[in-house]
Amino acid sequence: MLFMRAQFIEPMLASLVEQPPDGAEWIHEIKHDGYRTLLALEDGKVQAFTRRGADWTAKYGAVVREVAGLPVRSAILDGEMTVLNADGRSDYRAFKKAIKSSPGRLVFIAFDMLMIDGKDVRGETTIERRERLQIVLDDPPTAIQFSEAVQGGGKAFYQAADAMGLEGIVSKRAKASYIGGRTRAWLKIKSYAISELEVAGVLEGRGKPTMALMVDRQNNYRGGAFITNRGIKERLLARVRAKRLPLPKGMKAKPEAKWLEPGVMATVRHLRGEEDLRHASVEEIIREQS
Repeated sequence: MLFMRAQFIEPMLASLVEQPPDGAEWIHEIKHDGYRTLLALEDGKVQAFTRRGADWTAKYGAVVREVAGLPVRSAILDGEMTVLNADGRSDYRAFKKAIKSSPGRLVFIAFDMLMIDGKDVRGETTIERRERLQIVLDDPPTAIQFSEAVQGGGKAFYQAADAMGLEGIVSKRAKASYIGGRTRAWLKIKSYAISELEVAGVLEGRGKPTMALMVDRQNNYRGGAFITNRGIKERLLARVRAKRLPLPKGMKAKPEAKWLEPGVMATVRHLRGEEDLRHASVEEIIREQS
């Protein structure tokens, strides 16, 4: 057996799908909202890597110090660095602030193990690797948590996560090996939320779906939302005027945009757990100033 060093390894990435898989061949975990992180431990020294290999050890100092005390000579752990609120839910905005001002709040949610004591275990199944990880984290320090999972019942698990207002779930083939890069052996299913936002403008492009430019009540640009309903599109275009002053905050120049009169509010369906709109669509116009 070749001895494996603790080092950065390209992480395995989940593919985004709309519906969770069912069946006993899948396990399911809560999807936490933070930064994907690999922790490499060897002889008491720890390095923290981002999903692209940047060394963030200095930023995650509090967690790194606790990982150094785990009962192994060497290991590579895969997980999500985040901050948990009082309800135990990951809080992305608090996480971003904690990196700069309160790193002691950071928590590493460990969900996989790639190497232990020099042995490369990526060829083992998801279940086997997680069993190894759970043994190592049998009595974990406060800054490290093991990501619990259920086997089978993906649809029911997703519905429960959605009802709790969580970001979504990650489903993994129970017998899959760990292979770096995007894969269909890991699937992420995100939850959707409905927000009330103002339609600042409309973007039309030849051969492209029409997009509504959405802002919040403070005129901060939140992103674009597809307009799939012809009636909604016609109502919005009827509100077009020459300019919008002031322009939305945080939005790059869009000279092709058609700006609307103020006060057009709409409900938007979008992925939960994102600061900006993603996979968003306009559901309904709920208010128009006459």
